[in-house]
Amino acid sequence: TRMPRVLVVQLARFEFRAVMRKVDDDIAVEKTVNITSDGSKRFELRGVVHHYGQHGDCGHYVCDVLRRSPSRPVGAPSTWFRISDAIVRPTTEVDVLRPSKTSYLLFYDVV
Repeated sequence: TRMPRVLVVQLARFEFRAVMRKVDDDIAVEKTVNITSDGSKRFELRGVVHHYGQHGDCGHYVCDVLRRSPSRPVGAPSTWFRISDAIVRPTTEVDVLRPSKTSYLLFYDVV
C-alpha cells in the first residue's frame, strides 16, 4: 500500500442538530504528523484554511500557506503567508501553529 504525498485533514467545525452551529473550540495545529506506528511516514504542515463566521453557509475563508523556495538551503527558514481575498501578507510559523477557533482544513506534505 502506498501512502499519499499529501494529507488533507478536515476538522469537524459544524454540528448539525435542530440548527447548525459552529464548533469554535481552540485547536492546536501540529507542525508534523506521524501516521504510522513506527513514525516512518511523516507529514509536515504546508497550509491551513480558516473559516470566519458563525454558520457553514456563510462566512469568510482565509488561508495560511508555506512558501518554500526550491533552491532553499537545508535548514533555512521558510516563509508563511496569510491570504485573504486579494491581500497577501507575511505571517509567522508561531501564529500559524497557535491554537485557533477558526482552523478548518489542514494540508500536509510527506517529508
